[in-house]
Amino acid sequence: MPEKKEIICLANSIKKYPCRCVAGIDIETGEWIRPVSEENSGELTESHYITENGHYPTPLNILRVYFDEPVPTLSQPENWTLANRDWQLIRETPRPKHYQTLVSALESGPELFGNTKRAVSSGTEVDDSLALVKPENATFWRKERLNKRDQLRLRFELGDVEYNFPITSPRVQKKVFDTVDQAGSNPLDDYIASDNTPLITVSLGENFENKHWKLVAAIFSIPETYL
Repeated sequence: MPEKKEIICLANSIKKYPCRCVAGIDIETGEWIRPVSEENSGELTESHYITENGHYPTPLNILRVYFDEPVPTLSQPENWTLANRDWQLIRETPRPKHYQTLVSALESGPELFGNTKRAVSSGTEVDDSLALVKPENATFWRKERLNKRDQLRLRFELGDVEYNFPITSPRVQKKVFDTVDQAGSNPLDDYIASDNTPLITVSLGENFENKHWKLVAAIFSIPETYL
């Protein structure tokens, strides 16, 4: 029988375009959940994640999702296979208790997934492949790439370490890309309501060139009164 979980959605990011990687925190346990399909890399299509009423999940939505079983891997221990049931939107915005769950899940750093580098070597077993972070001095910038579209990235500090990761959230890319220059002079705070605090979801990507690269899978904000 499928196992029902209610999660706070904290990412809906690009994985093998146009497929997605969706992730969130189990409201009951406070643990991360990464729904995966039976595709080669577990990627999700719209048929997997669009809710029964046609809603497109975005960060901070409260969702009811049905799973068959946990299928942890060395690089993604949070994976659960999806049951053949439609997702349900419970709430579009969190209640106070949900914000408290998020605050409890914040990573203080400075390490992310066991190191302070940009990636984790293939074959390395990690305790987590998803992290919720309150970034400091965060700035958008665009990296120029030969014969490719510029890559939107985020520089930020966690503890005493500066990180610099690509952004895989299509929602953020659509909102921010055309406003950002290559000099990297676009503070994240400029895109956030003055009474809110930005948070980011950092994820380990699939194996590429024998590494699992760290990615910014989502950027959103919560009322600063909860922090």
